[in-house]
Amino acid sequence: MSTLFHTTATLREEDHAKGFLATRWGLTLLSRGPLAEVDWACYRRGTSDLTCFIEYKRRRVGRHTYPTLYLCERKFRALMGLHATYKVPALYAVGYDDAFGWIAVDTPAILSARHVIAGRPTRPGSSHDREPIRLIPVTALHWLAGWSPLTHSHPRPDRAS
Repeated sequence: MSTLFHTTATLREEDHAKGFLATRWGLTLLSRGPLAEVDWACYRRGTSDLTCFIEYKRRRVGRHTYPTLYLCERKFRALMGLHATYKVPALYAVGYDDAFGWIAVDTPAILSARHVIAGRPTRPGSSHDREPIRLIPVTALHWLAGWSPLTHSHPRPDRAS
């Protein structure tokens, strides 16, 4: 994540999601650093057994707001590379306002997902103004019970009316 978009609030929300997954799945999630393509390497708690890699996104809407979720091609390729290299699952996890979902990147829903070019060409400071993405059906995600985000939907400063 670019440091321009890496704020104290986003770090707090990522830590919250990391704690949720650590508790639900009995894992230790280690950050791969602010410039890593994938957020966390996950180990079985109390061991050095690599279990999976996770890329996390926070969406400030309900899970039924849009029929698809996007995964940028760059993140997809990084996840697939880690999956192929380490022979462990690579997951895309999403915290919505009302649910927490995940999907393995080697599932047909992602492998056959529609590709589009998305983004805003005038987004100041972003090195990825326009990039290829995959549109994943939200119905393909697996859902975990017990999720409660730190914050709920609120107006984003870059989309103020």
